[in-house]
Amino acid sequence: MPTSSTNKAPGLPSLSPPERTENPLESAPGPATEQPQHNKPHGFQRIPTPVLVKLALGTVAVLFGPIGSYFLAREYVFAGDTFYSGLVAACVANVVMVLFVVAAVFEDPSGLPITSSTPTATQTAAAKKAL
Repeated sequence: MPTSSTNKAPGLPSLSPPERTENPLESAPGPATEQPQHNKPHGFQRIPTPVLVKLALGTVAVLFGPIGSYFLAREYVFAGDTFYSGLVAACVANVVMVLFVVAAVFEDPSGLPITSSTPTATQTAAAKKAL
C-alpha cells in the first residue's frame, strides 16, 4: 500500500485547513472599512420654533378649554345642569379647532407667520433693479 506525504486520501477532500489568501477587499480603504459617519437622516428637517409653539398652545387649548368650560359652566352658569354645560364644552372645542385651522392656513410654509401679502417698497425696488 503506497503511503502519501499529505493527509489526503484518493478521492477525498484534504483534512488540512485551506490556505488563507489575502482578500483585496478587506485591506482596501473604502466605505466598508471606514468609520461610519453619524449624520442626521436626509428625510428629516428642523421644525421651526413658531410651529412648535403653536402646536403646544393648540394642544393645551384643546385639552383644557372644553373641560374647564364644562366645569365652569356647570358650577357657575347653569347650576348643575350637565346638558347645557356639555353644549358649552362642545362649542369651545369647535372654536379652538377652527382657530387652529385658521392660524395654519395663514401660516407661511417656512413656519413663520405671514405679515403682509403685498411687497414692501424695498422689495419692489429690488425687483425692478433685477430686471
